[in-house]
Amino acid sequence: HGEVFFIPPDLLHALPPMSARLPTLQVERVPNPPVMRDDRDALARDVFAVLAHLRRNEVRAKKGVLAKHELARLGPRLAGSQRPQRMRFLHRVCEEANLIRRREGVWEPTDEAAGWLKDGPSARRRALYHTWLEDQDWNELCVMPGVRCENTGWRSDPVLARKGILHHLVKCPMDIWLTVRSFVDSVHDVDPDYMRPDGDYDSWYIRDAQTGHYLMGFHNWEKVEGRLIQYLLECPLRWLGVVAVGYLEGEGHACCFRLTDLGAATLGLREVEEGSPQRMIVQANLEVNVSLEASWYERFLLERFARWVGEQHEVARYVIDGESVRACLDRGVTVNQMLTFLRRATGGNVPAHVLQSLKLWARATF
Repeated sequence: HGEVFFIPPDLLHALPPMSARLPTLQVERVPNPPVMRDDRDALARDVFAVLAHLRRNEVRAKKGVLAKHELARLGPRLAGSQRPQRMRFLHRVCEEANLIRRREGVWEPTDEAAGWLKDGPSARRRALYHTWLEDQDWNELCVMPGVRCENTGWRSDPVLARKGILHHLVKCPMDIWLTVRSFVDSVHDVDPDYMRPDGDYDSWYIRDAQTGHYLMGFHNWEKVEGRLIQYLLECPLRWLGVVAVGYLEGEGHACCFRLTDLGAATLGLREVEEGSPQRMIVQANLEVNVSLEASWYERFLLERFARWVGEQHEVARYVIDGESVRACLDRGVTVNQMLTFLRRATGGNVPAHVLQSLKLWARATF
């Protein structure tokens, strides 16, 4: 944004110290907003729902994403927003993290998915976060509303942009509401070229979606760089549980944000204590209650022969019925394997009636 001068090292020591102070990040604190959105671990829970759905159902792979009717079937299980942009993001993270794959025209969980399910909550969140952070082919600049990127040969680096914003985000105080406006303005003053290290504001062909005008030149920074910061805070960083965002009544865009405790743990700024794994509870009416803090891998195995019916008060509820058991038997799982699993997952506390029902359904199948 002006002339650049190079000072040879042998002359630099002879110059007086620089008197001008470099700008520093300045963010404005605000009271709690009237409307708050904190996704916490909703994305990880929705990844689990996708894996369980693909495990139980043959889902054809069409156009590289889950079909709309499959997403509709998943709807009751999803913990986060079902907006199309977030659903594309959910699918992208699943595939990019190598948790799902297309095999012979069908979506299925991968072997790596088992390892992810065995991880603790913090490790699962970090895995999804780093998958997004390092994804070179998912470019928020070209998917956020309000702008249209034209494919004329230029290319921005989405990883550079994300890391540029996160470099400043980690300097913000935790668990305190800060205005989005002050954060955007501060990045403008401190690090305006966070995604254009060469300072080139004239060769990226980006149009305003409403007016159709090209957004070239540094004077359009607010409509490109500033808008991207707002989008990263409101969408991917919120979806990943890194930040919570706040809104004024009736406003469409977030006015403030805060770095959450889970977000600080994901970014490596603090540790979050994790509770010890809890056992499943199998009741005589063939209902199984599983704490959401229990092993996700054990829940994944349970879903081979138990039907998910809902979640309430941080507990997932399942029902074992004849249809689910027969479908599991058809996939090659034996009744003895089911019984062994239930005894292990409950610490041996399985009602005799439940064991007898599984054996009767198995006999009726053959």
